[in-house]
Amino acid sequence: MPTFPVNADGYADLSPEESLKLLQSEKGVLALDVRTPQEFVGELGHLRGSVLIPVEQLQARIGEIQEYKNKKTVVICRAGHRSRTAASILVREGFQNVVNLMEGMIGVNKIPGAPIER
Repeated sequence: MPTFPVNADGYADLSPEESLKLLQSEKGVLALDVRTPQEFVGELGHLRGSVLIPVEQLQARIGEIQEYKNKKTVVICRAGHRSRTAASILVREGFQNVVNLMEGMIGVNKIPGAPIER
């Protein structure tokens, strides 16, 4: 069962601060970036240790992250929109603890000291 309140779509919406706290305080949490490869290495950077699977490829590549089905997964995009779509896909595929990082990397970039790689 999820350890945070979920919405009607079966995943939680957490602020950038709450999402970073989750990623930093618990071991084994997947940071799943669903942007394009160009965005991943672009101006906004990406969270250290995140895995890149563009949202358009997620359904076909779901097997790559199957080990996280019963663990926590934080889904990240640029502004929090594509990550909602990806979070819904994960829930539909049976992932149990899915978090949408609201505001995406735009929000993360506003946090001083965030673990961003460029």
